[in-house]
Amino acid sequence: MPVYSYSKLSTYASCPLKYRFRYVERRKPDVGPTIEAYLGQRVHETLEWLHDLVRHHKPPSLEDILAQYEQRWAAAWRDDVRIVKQGVDAASYRAIGEEALRKYDRRHRPFDQGIVLGLEKRFRLRLDAEHTLSGIIDRLTLISDGVLEVHDYKTSGTLPSLEDASADRQAGVYDLAAHHLFPDAHVVRLVWHYLRFDQRLVTERTPLEREALAAELLGDMRRIEEATDYPPHESALCHWCEFCSVCPAKVHRHKLDTLDAGQRQAEPGVVLVDRLVRLRAALRAQRRDLETEIEEAEGQLAAYAAQEGLTTVLGSEFEATIDRQPRLSFPAKGDPQREALEKAVRKEGLWERVADLGVVQLRALLEDGGIAEDAAAHLRDFATVEPHISVRLRRRTSRPAPE
Repeated sequence: MPVYSYSKLSTYASCPLKYRFRYVERRKPDVGPTIEAYLGQRVHETLEWLHDLVRHHKPPSLEDILAQYEQRWAAAWRDDVRIVKQGVDAASYRAIGEEALRKYDRRHRPFDQGIVLGLEKRFRLRLDAEHTLSGIIDRLTLISDGVLEVHDYKTSGTLPSLEDASADRQAGVYDLAAHHLFPDAHVVRLVWHYLRFDQRLVTERTPLEREALAAELLGDMRRIEEATDYPPHESALCHWCEFCSVCPAKVHRHKLDTLDAGQRQAEPGVVLVDRLVRLRAALRAQRRDLETEIEEAEGQLAAYAAQEGLTTVLGSEFEATIDRQPRLSFPAKGDPQREALEKAVRKEGLWERVADLGVVQLRALLEDGGIAEDAAAHLRDFATVEPHISVRLRRRTSRPAPE
């Protein structure tokens, strides 16, 4: 029976290829953990130690908490811990964790908010006959009869809104788990501690939200099981990925980082990409030149036709038809009247029909009588009539007899 965790599901959602490397092929990363992950782990360990002492009626002092944190930081340190952000070092991150623990102590001492039911509490929840959801809850606390709190510690450098926290899927997973572990609970509060900001975001889930999330999780699991391809998905998270050196979207960058400037310029991939850039730039320049020549030729042809009183001019194999019908013109983007035009189009219920205010579609509606006259009159207030010449080419159907 497949067993999934929130981490496993979120990995697939963020990058299917990373999921394949980590969970299908079970590759070992060829780089160490990020400093953010290292910081989070040491803070979590320290808070677990703290609350374990508290539930045995031995609350430590702040000095003991900080000493425990420093000891764990030093004992677990490894030289391959990665620092992605520029301008910061390991000491800076260690200080962030220390300050977060100071804030936590100041807010929660004497740590008597409820009875601790579990620390690093493991759960396994069957969503159906074939799928199981597992995970670990940082702290599960009984507040009063039938009222539970799930506590989770975050060392992230960003603070979400309460609205975002209310939609957080990880919190929803822990809500499902808490109700599974304690089916008699009638209230489960999800308390997310954003330690660096000294903030708590407290949310709850309704039975309908719980049911919907369970269905979503099952859908995610089935999509993973049906997957036959695991494409890479590039995002800002790539900077922290432990598989960049083998990812096809990143491996060339990884290779170039090992070369000096001269070697990078001569590397075959770089040479080919640079050549393609030059060719496409040349094509764009040539297209602009040709478009300019075509515009000049059409203007000269239109002037000749006007001088000779013609609407059709013959060539050797093709003939050109010159159309001199005026057409409506509307304010372009950046024009002060553009916003008023958009409001008018929306008011008349035509926004979807003109494809996000495409001028060609709007002009066609007015000229072809595709909308009610009162709406057309309203929109014509924004239009100006400009002279317009179009030249159409078509192959001649008959040719002069050869001499």
